[in-house]
Amino acid sequence: MAPMPTNIYKCAIVDDEHSAIEIVEAYIKKSPGLVLIRSYTDPEKALIELLSSDEIDVLFCDIDMPALSGIDLALHVRHKINKLVFITAHTKYGYEAFGVKADAYLLKPFDFIKFTLTIRDIFPPLDKQRNPAVDTSMFFFIKSKEDNHRMIKIKYEDVVLVESKQNYVLICTMTQNILTYMSLSEIYKILCDRQGFARFHRSFIISLNHIVFIEGPVIKMANGTSFTIGDHFRKEFNEFLSGKLLRPGQQ
Repeated sequence: MAPMPTNIYKCAIVDDEHSAIEIVEAYIKKSPGLVLIRSYTDPEKALIELLSSDEIDVLFCDIDMPALSGIDLALHVRHKINKLVFITAHTKYGYEAFGVKADAYLLKPFDFIKFTLTIRDIFPPLDKQRNPAVDTSMFFFIKSKEDNHRMIKIKYEDVVLVESKQNYVLICTMTQNILTYMSLSEIYKILCDRQGFARFHRSFIISLNHIVFIEGPVIKMANGTSFTIGDHFRKEFNEFLSGKLLRPGQQ
């Protein structure tokens, strides 16, 4: 694995679980360029001190905490934080994380490799910043209806699902939802040429990599969305499942 960024980045942690803080602290200590400034189990204390302290390069913040949620905390201190990384055991907060402009979303439990890749993503190594090798086949741009038609860059691998919204589609990742003027059929023509996308419902295109579980006819996605497989798509779904389902006695 390539080395971590050589700059020094000041870090803070907010999590009401001591064990979770200890894990992130250990990962920070093992990561060149990261320095832990402070950690908190009390989000209200974190709010007071972060507002009165110097800016932090990266805040690792739990979401589901008593008294003050990580979303509410982030809303108040976002201007003091360069990079915001939510650490949570729940996938249901993707939309709220997008609202406070989170830079990354670490789903508990995560290992040191996932932690390192996340840091490399939000703080690219200097050699990549100076000489970026951009593979344009890995991402696309889309105009956001709700953000003055700003063109938003999205990696194909980050797309959880695309949902039809009448004359628009909602492109959902774990950290943001973008509404754009396009039909589901139009975007399906683009996504169907890439491996890993499928349509099992007339209103959804999904990334197979982001399926959490299948229960009967219901598919649950990583961003919390659930839907029932459409009757028209059962043949395609059964073909997909028959190729992926492990059964006793298989060699």
